[in-house]
Amino acid sequence: MAYANQVLHYPAPQTDIAKLLNKYRSIGKLKQYQHNQQHIALNLLTWQLDNGGFSTEREAHYAQPWDGVTAKTKWMSQGVELATIDDGATIAELRFLAQSYDNSNAAQRQQIKSGFTKGLDWLLKAQHPTGSWPQVYPLRHHRPYSNLATFNDHAIIRVMVLFADILTQQPPFKTDLVPEEYNSILEQALERGVEFIIASQISNDGQLTIWPAQLDPISYTPKQARAYEFPSKSSRESVGILAFLMNYRTVNNSAQNRRINQAIDAGIRWLKENRKPDLYYDKPKGMFISRQGSSLWYRFYEVDNNQYFFADRDGKKKLNISDVSMERRTGYSWAGDFASKLIAAYEQGAASPSTPAEDTP
Repeated sequence: MAYANQVLHYPAPQTDIAKLLNKYRSIGKLKQYQHNQQHIALNLLTWQLDNGGFSTEREAHYAQPWDGVTAKTKWMSQGVELATIDDGATIAELRFLAQSYDNSNAAQRQQIKSGFTKGLDWLLKAQHPTGSWPQVYPLRHHRPYSNLATFNDHAIIRVMVLFADILTQQPPFKTDLVPEEYNSILEQALERGVEFIIASQISNDGQLTIWPAQLDPISYTPKQARAYEFPSKSSRESVGILAFLMNYRTVNNSAQNRRINQAIDAGIRWLKENRKPDLYYDKPKGMFISRQGSSLWYRFYEVDNNQYFFADRDGKKKLNISDVSMERRTGYSWAGDFASKLIAAYEQGAASPSTPAEDTP
């Protein structure tokens, strides 16, 4: 089954919509190795966990192959090594491997292909039955919030953009890197992911709003993560979700397309209604300042209403940023111009086009 017959991505001239996803394609600190990709790719593969995933904050180690002693991951649970999608981990490594594939020799290509598919298998195993992804896998015991469905820091969206790029052969995936038999598997994983997104959009008084940062993967209930990450509606994370939905349509499922359009329209409406004009968050100073023409959204809002809030490591909500410690004020993204580009793309008329023909062959 060809993926092009399942999902459409909007082509040029609707480039502003396509560009919304670029930030979720980052390889982060691995950019430092792009001058020597083939060599670093082979080193990187030696740091891959037996389960197929990777850890965070291991980029500096990739300059050398694994020494057989250094811990490959900082994530452990009951003696089991855990891999993660936190902060772009695993996704960045897989994208780096894909970038290095074409210019490698035959032996290198085989190693890279094997490691890449092993990483894909880990991502597929990690997916919750309802369609979301946890922060780490296998599931973690002493910090159960890591097992939640994790939109926080765009974790789920990075996975879904990767799958969609592979299936639509976006660069660097226009190769034989991914075996053809993965197409239907990745299609189904994406379909479940979209269904989860639609089902997890928060409703207030019968009106769809936006999404939480993390939630129970079965009940869809917004949940707390760290002490300062309360159950909430999260504007920053919702922008990534909406950007993905705006680039995604199924051809043979008009009912899902209608629900996608409804989710987009409701999310954009909420973002417009809760935009704070002429205000800017100066993160290095940990304070809000007036700035003519600026737009701002607070990161977190109450689940049941639109009251924004902040929090600190003491596990208490604050309504005034000055009540938050300076360490958390400057070390966390409490507000920002998260949604202006998204809204501009939507208003160009490309966000809610007529549903594509369901009978496309």
